[in-house]
Amino acid sequence: MLACLDYNENKLSLQTKFILIMETVNIHQAKMNLSRLLSRVELGEEIIISNRGIAIAKLVPFRSSSNRRSSLGQVRGRFVILEDFNAPLPEDILAAFEGSQE
Repeated sequence: MLACLDYNENKLSLQTKFILIMETVNIHQAKMNLSRLLSRVELGEEIIISNRGIAIAKLVPFRSSSNRRSSLGQVRGRFVILEDFNAPLPEDILAAFEGSQE
């Protein structure tokens, strides 16, 4: 968290801001601490790996298809698809989509 003073329209206010800072580690640190780094990534943290001060990779949490599968069907029953959903569009709407003028 970062606290800063902001002067705006003749008012002085104290604002707090949350800043996400990604840790950067060099290749040697990444090799020596890979298990620890992966544990942190598993909890949602992102870590940058650098080579001679230049970022070359970013460790991010992997979202597997199993996580996606568990979210399927969560909106079931919240909306209805009408019977004529796949019916041809009216001519005026179709013309507007195709860019033609009538």
